[in-house]
Amino acid sequence: MRKVYIYSLLLLAICFAGCEHKLDSYPPYLYRYYLAFIDKSGNDLLADVPFEINSERDSVLLRGTYTFEFIKPTEDDYFDTTLILQKVSGYQSLRIDVCMEDWYGHKKPEVLTHKLASKHIFGDEKVHTIVSYWKFDTDYREAELIRLTIDDVESPILEGLGKFYSQVLVSLDK
Repeated sequence: MRKVYIYSLLLLAICFAGCEHKLDSYPPYLYRYYLAFIDKSGNDLLADVPFEINSERDSVLLRGTYTFEFIKPTEDDYFDTTLILQKVSGYQSLRIDVCMEDWYGHKKPEVLTHKLASKHIFGDEKVHTIVSYWKFDTDYREAELIRLTIDDVESPILEGLGKFYSQVLVSLDK
């Protein structure tokens, strides 16, 4: 009986001293934010953007009217990214989702980069660089958008659809 007690104590000690399983050791699966574009007069630049409905019944920018690219933090990363039109806080917005396909073995990227070109939005055909900066909330295992720049110009972050689904209001000189 004494051996069973000793083995039980050893097994219990191994269980508690084994691998660490903190909830925050896994990064968030989804990074999401909304981009609303306005001109100098405050007009919504996406209000009349040409769009189509995709197979998931989401509104998306019309093919051929834009280019959109996600720059992976490292070549070994597996991400899926989408660009969807959605009305948020009175503005037609681009919902940008970045899903980590290999979230279980992934580092926590704190900076994500996209490239976007759209004559309708920007008034030119240049490729514009969008850089988003993230802070991790270990209680919720979510990433919060804390800063966003387009071509090195910072834009204000609004509440949007909650703390983890922020909206960014981008004012363009159009």
